[in-house]
Amino acid sequence: MAALQRARDGLRFLVVTLALTFAYLGLQSVWESLTDLTVRAGFLPGSGEVTYADEAKRLATQSAGVEARLPATHRADAWRLGYLLGYGTEWIGSFALSAPERRQKARESGGPMLAQAKGIASRLGVEPVDVLSVRTLADFTNLTARLESDESGIAGRVANRVSPRAAHLVLLGMHTGVLMAQLESGSDENSLPIPQTTLIAKHATLAGIDPVLWRTLQRLPNGGTRKQTIEGYRAAVMTLDRALDDEQADIAPAARIDGVR
Repeated sequence: MAALQRARDGLRFLVVTLALTFAYLGLQSVWESLTDLTVRAGFLPGSGEVTYADEAKRLATQSAGVEARLPATHRADAWRLGYLLGYGTEWIGSFALSAPERRQKARESGGPMLAQAKGIASRLGVEPVDVLSVRTLADFTNLTARLESDESGIAGRVANRVSPRAAHLVLLGMHTGVLMAQLESGSDENSLPIPQTTLIAKHATLAGIDPVLWRTLQRLPNGGTRKQTIEGYRAAVMTLDRALDDEQADIAPAARIDGVR
């Protein structure tokens, strides 16, 4: 009898354990689904569509006249300008506390990227442009806030000389470029960076980008190695890049960002 009771107790423990496991997995799945639904509905910070809907309409109306007279490439150019400067700022800034020769090497390695950004800025009429200066640890750790506040004045110049909506493409590009640089400069031992969910939603919505395109920039691909995560996120970046090209008619050749590593 004792042996039978122990067997029953063991079976009961196994059943309870499995039930709790499946319940946890089920709740996790439900939570992920609810999170996705609430983000899409605009109830969570970062959804963008609801939070910035009125301002997005105002900016679209304000920008419509001037954008109709701009070159067809201006939206793709504004996004790429921000991306290149954000990537370059993070990459070069990460060497700010290194030895002078390493800092110089980092600056030289970012030279082609900066040249590409300066070419785009010239085309948009918003030069001069450069990465944000990083001299201290505080300068580097506060990069997101410094970019968002438009410390360099680049977004402001784009708003005045191109269009108000284009300025948000620049800021969206900057935050995306920073994340891509963080992903690519880290090692497998480093924790993965966290996307600026709210800022991505804000600027993408105000720039008039389809949510299907920018939502994929709000989260890193699940599972896999760091290399696979990088490839997955880069694919989302390039999907948006191509979509901005496809918005245009008779688009002229423009700098592509898939060569930035």
